[in-house]
Amino acid sequence: MHGVYRRERIEGTVANGIIKNGSYFFSVFGVYADGVINCWHKKDLWQFEKELERGWVVTSVPVGESLSIFQLGDFVVQDAVWQYDTKSYYQHIKNVVKSINPEMENLYRTTQREIEKWEKYRVFFMADFTPFYVKQSFGYDTIDGDHCHIFCRKDGKLYLTMLSVYADGMFRIGVEEQFYTWEEIEKMFDEKILCVKPNENEWVHIPDLGQVLFSKAISSVSVKAKKASIVEMRKKVMQEPTAHDICIEAYHAYLEYPCAETKQELKTAYEAVPEIERCYLGDMDSRDGDYIRILYTDEKRMV
Repeated sequence: MHGVYRRERIEGTVANGIIKNGSYFFSVFGVYADGVINCWHKKDLWQFEKELERGWVVTSVPVGESLSIFQLGDFVVQDAVWQYDTKSYYQHIKNVVKSINPEMENLYRTTQREIEKWEKYRVFFMADFTPFYVKQSFGYDTIDGDHCHIFCRKDGKLYLTMLSVYADGMFRIGVEEQFYTWEEIEKMFDEKILCVKPNENEWVHIPDLGQVLFSKAISSVSVKAKKASIVEMRKKVMQEPTAHDICIEAYHAYLEYPCAETKQELKTAYEAVPEIERCYLGDMDSRDGDYIRILYTDEKRMV
């Protein structure tokens, strides 16, 4: 048999969710028109129901437990009003699919043969989403982007939402249609409209999940670090050199020609990378450990 394959674009939307993987993690699920949901793994609607039943996807966080929000921090739940239980949340996700596929036709369903095939090869799939918007011009031209989590104040309420940035340098907050420049986003940080953590006794509204009052932050990023990370994300989607790229180049240059000059260049490049991004300079195990060894210790490299 002659092997071939094709790639297909499936559009969708997003829904907020919680993953329980030892502890609790806030996540934005990609929900697609074919019924596929990305809950850290690619799952069809029927598999997603099983993920709820086994507790991989949950609808609440117990009081006293912490909720981890990527590149914002870990926050302890003091009180909460959760919107759904397992059954009603599943129905909510089905309704989200129906909102983009009213006929509920051509839904993808994973076969047992597929499951066995990929288990055999020890492969699992993600269905990560790419934010995009349609340009107001002839044809269906779209501009892709990236996203991160952010707290945003609107109409007297604080929301945990998504901040998207696109390849033309423009930003969008949550599901709003309005676009913003970086200068406007930076001003919103200055005016505390955008922030990295709630104030004391400030309830957080999380669409698709409910309302939460956090008692304290076990850890949280600074506004400075978050802004720097957003700037880097913007450079990446605009295909401009990022501090991460420059640091990797300086690292390789030092390894090839280790001397005081290349070490200083590496130090400058490393310290230009936002703190919350430095862990991605290496792999999942090494993180930025070798950079720290070179720059701040006298340890020799183990070969």
